[in-house]
Amino acid sequence: VDFGLDLVYVIEIVCRFQRPYLRSGVDVYDKADVARHYRNTNFWWDLAATFPFDLVALVVWQLTGMATNRHVIPAWSRLNRLMLARYADEQFSGILEKVFAGSPATGRAIRTMWMFFLAKK
Repeated sequence: VDFGLDLVYVIEIVCRFQRPYLRSGVDVYDKADVARHYRNTNFWWDLAATFPFDLVALVVWQLTGMATNRHVIPAWSRLNRLMLARYADEQFSGILEKVFAGSPATGRAIRTMWMFFLAKK
């Protein structure tokens, strides 16, 4: 399951090179500008978040003899996936738009409460 989700994240990275962004309130659709913007902003974070540190750790453990079980993967090796949590608001907003399509005010109220609690760190 984890490796399937990793594949989804890699596909998401590829798609983000095609997704327009806002510049001064205007959508930018030029593929070269979109790719340059993504590469200069979030690409490296996304790449680090999807890098398979768990597989690297497993190989190192196997080579050094530290692993007693072939299928042991240290939990700390997947901590880089937490960097993807910054997309939680984007995903949550998309779900709210679909669920509350008939009542946009309710969706906005729930999103405001979500942001309030998220910002309470």
